Amino acid sequence: MQKTVFALFILFTFSFYCHAQEFRKINPIPRPGKGAGRSIAPSEYYPISRDQMKKKMKEIFSQWNNGDLSKYLADDFYDKTRLLDNMYEKVPRDARIRVMSIRETQLMNQQVLFSPNGTKRIVSTVSVTATTQIEFNDPQRGFRRLEGENEYILRVTEEMK
Repeated sequence: MQKTVFALFILFTFSFYCHAQEFRKINPIPRPGKGAGRSIAPSEYYPISRDQMKKKMKEIFSQWNNGDLSKYLADDFYDKTRLLDNMYEKVPRDARIRVMSIRETQLMNQQVLFSPNGTKRIVSTVSVTATTQIEFNDPQRGFRRLEGENEYILRVTEEMK
């Protein structure tokens, strides 16, 4: 009797173990093809200047101040519509944002893209640490200035010479 119970215990344990396993698919890593639309890592990296990033940041926040940030958010930006909806609902209408200073810029990734017409573009992903200030009128507290330091990830596309 004891051997039978032990054998059934082993059998049930093994059957639960078998059901817990899964088969995983092998997903090939995508790589650039030949011809138009392909991308490659550049043979040398092209520097992105601090002044250029400051100009881009001011351009982006100028659009934020005008209420039209959507054209600066990438199509693959996570929860793009949710961010824009929250901005329209929660940010005061008279709020303005200013770039106070750029602390650090760092090139994270860079690649060369070839378009169907043969032109080359450099796409750079840059991390920018900036101090910004939001200014607005609060009905209860009056004029407010909120300063903060944040990291922004920018994707900059430039035509290659």
